[in-house]
Amino acid sequence: MIRKLATTTLVVALTALIGSPAVAQEIRRVVRYHDLDLTQIAGVRMLRHRVVRTVARVCEEAIPHVSLLDTHYRQCRRDLTRHAEPQIAQAIEAARAAPTCLAAR
Repeated sequence: MIRKLATTTLVVALTALIGSPAVAQEIRRVVRYHDLDLTQIAGVRMLRHRVVRTVARVCEEAIPHVSLLDTHYRQCRRDLTRHAEPQIAQAIEAARAAPTCLAAR
């Protein structure tokens, strides 16, 4: 089996301004992808799925007791997903640029 090696985590971070800047909090979560082959479409899809799930959890934590249809919650998810996109792209690019090696059988 041929695999490309890459860094194995990306950080989903959100600075949530709740009420005012005086009570801003930063919530960080790590999304691991060491088990994914990001040179394959299925691996990229799974990484994106993990990021979407993590973003939802972070926004639920940042904005507790809110409807999933709430404007602030939806904006949180949009902003955080946008923030994660460069990290996802960098992980994919690193995987594709890494030298291939034969995995042990």
